[in-house]
Amino acid sequence: MNDDAAKLPTGAGPCTEGPCTDAKNHLWDYLDGELSAGDCAKIKDHIEQCPPCEEQFRNERKIKDAVHRACGCEHAPQDLRSRVISMIASFKIEACGGARLEQEQNEKNPSQ
Repeated sequence: MNDDAAKLPTGAGPCTEGPCTDAKNHLWDYLDGELSAGDCAKIKDHIEQCPPCEEQFRNERKIKDAVHRACGCEHAPQDLRSRVISMIASFKIEACGGARLEQEQNEKNPSQ
């Protein structure tokens, strides 16, 4: 047992509650840099103070780094990239009310 582990409350066991759950639920967002600065700081602080979460973070980071090394230099063909971007754009339009707008237009002009 290292010195950091001794700082945990007696009987702390595995991380399953509160800040540990939050850190684990957002670990990949943290690793990918997809969190706000405030949320990133909270998770970083927790990881630095919680040895079990720090260990999980290190292991997940190793996995992410290994995948990046194995796949980092490959790029999707331009045709595939264009199709994916087009699909994402159409989903965004639908999510932002594009489908509703089309329906409203059809209701106003049913002959079209």
